[in-house]
Amino acid sequence: MRAGLSIAEAVCEITALDGSALGVRVGISTGIVVVGDLLGSGESHERGVVGDSPNLAARLQGIAKRCGVVIAEARQQRR
Repeated sequence: MRAGLSIAEAVCEITALDGSALGVRVGISTGIVVVGDLLGSGESHERGVVGDSPNLAARLQGIAKRCGVVIAEARQQRR
């Protein structure tokens, strides 16, 4: 969570060469994830990632505001 907050803060302080502001949205969820073989070829290699956590994190990222971080409720309750 600290990394997500730090990334959002750092990126949002950067100004692009054309003067526009950069932005980032972060979604955080934790849980079991299965990581598979590399997919694609050349520079587009990606690992296959399957599980509820990455799907939830992607949905949370989608609702985050520019330069914002949204954390899954279940994760917020664990301390």
